[in-house]
Amino acid sequence: YFRSLKIRRELEDRDGLARGYNNVAGIYQTAGDFAQAMSYFRQSLAIYEELDDQAHVAGALNNIGLVHFEQERYEDSLAELERALSIEREIDDKPGVALSLNNIGMVYEAWQRYPEALQRYGGALAIREDIGDRQGVAVSRHNIGNIYSLQGKHERAIALLEQAARDAEALDVQEIVRDGLLSLSEAYARAGDHEAALHHYQRYKTAHDAIFNEERSRQMAAAQARYEVDLKDREIEVLRKDKQIEESRRKVLLLGAGLSLLIILLLFNRYRFQKRAHDEIRRKNTALREAHAELERAAREELTHVARVATMGELAAAFAHELNQPLTAIRANSRAGQNLLRVDEPDREEIDAALDDIGESAERAQEIIQRLRELMRKGEIKRETLDINATLRDMVAFAGAETRRHEVSLSQELAPQLPPVRGDRIQLQQVALNLIQNGIAAVAGREDGKRRLELRTDRAEDGRVEVAVRDSGAPVADQIYDDMFEPFFTTKSGGLGMGLPICRTIIEAHAGQLWADRNPEGGLSLRFTLPAAQSPGNS
Repeated sequence: YFRSLKIRRELEDRDGLARGYNNVAGIYQTAGDFAQAMSYFRQSLAIYEELDDQAHVAGALNNIGLVHFEQERYEDSLAELERALSIEREIDDKPGVALSLNNIGMVYEAWQRYPEALQRYGGALAIREDIGDRQGVAVSRHNIGNIYSLQGKHERAIALLEQAARDAEALDVQEIVRDGLLSLSEAYARAGDHEAALHHYQRYKTAHDAIFNEERSRQMAAAQARYEVDLKDREIEVLRKDKQIEESRRKVLLLGAGLSLLIILLLFNRYRFQKRAHDEIRRKNTALREAHAELERAAREELTHVARVATMGELAAAFAHELNQPLTAIRANSRAGQNLLRVDEPDREEIDAALDDIGESAERAQEIIQRLRELMRKGEIKRETLDINATLRDMVAFAGAETRRHEVSLSQELAPQLPPVRGDRIQLQQVALNLIQNGIAAVAGREDGKRRLELRTDRAEDGRVEVAVRDSGAPVADQIYDDMFEPFFTTKSGGLGMGLPICRTIIEAHAGQLWADRNPEGGLSLRFTLPAAQSPGNS
């Protein structure tokens, strides 16, 4: 190619020189020498701009954009590709517009900006359907199917990929068939249908092996044909000046072209091997990230359960006191009943009243134990539509013994007609209970009458539901205020310092926010917001 460039310079063949620069750039790009590739592509672009050949200017810009793309310089790539797209639209080059849109979509896909990628792939598909480019239609459907698969829209992805594979088979474009089978295997794997994934992967391997052998023969034949055509062109051009010089150059070109072809084949094989290795590493990294995420989720659930159990341990005295009242009533009423039965003429009404009291006390004890069991349970997060006020009332009834034991006044201001929220009832009650416990600890050292807590609910400005626990404690120091949500930071003797961090993790897992505000008169207001549950028509 360098010898060809030298001849074209001597002949002042500007168009041929631009094509030669493009060819040299392509070799450097295949070899991974992007700096040299960019240099020659830009020289080709400069000549086409001088010749005012807008179609080839757009092609050169596409090549430059793809070099940026291979270096993961996505913003630079998009800038060049958008310039090419603008030119192709001005000259009404519909196939060029479709190609540029496809390349732009490819950049957005690698950038993981899937909505933008879908928009560009969809635009390319519409143009290719309009101009009857059946092969381009198959490619666009394949690209769109891949995006849907990455977004988890498995049914739409599989339908498009199947259609693209059928179109490619009808056109006998085996490369698209092969790539479509691999994408279908990955889509079925993401959808959890591993049998179908294995079936399509086996078909992909068969198609890949057949194409590899056929492609080598076809590439060699095509390279030979291109070489022979180029050789004839050079013969005609040089014979115009000096036939004797042309004969000597032909021999040199034959040797140079053979060596270049050999180098290209070696580099292409190396590129294919590196690409397969890179794809395999990427798949394994994806599996590792998924396993890590699952392990992190399990650890977070276990830590949340441990924190809840620890909270129950801190409330053990309150539970015992609360449970002792119905048990004492049961014991007193049972003894009274026995005494009434010992008299000669028992009073049945008094006996029935005593038995009714025993039943009511037993039900109350059962409710206390049931609440405790629910808060102690360990299992999957249960997402359900909840009335936040009702959820908090159940929790307040459960925490009542603790507030009474510490002589803390707990008032409730629950806003009416709040929209429902969606979440795990037990975990949200765990958060509210932990905030109330912190409030009790904050006011415990104050005089009677000043140990006050307020539980409020309201609708936030953005339509969310807000819950606040406000205490009447002393002013909070800056260091405590700044570090209170940090893991293992605590002001309690024997405390772990994990209560508030776990509460924040739970609220964020529910797409909400948890924070603290200082009260003007002292103490803190701990607040969290939750998004309102979507109505059936919006879900």
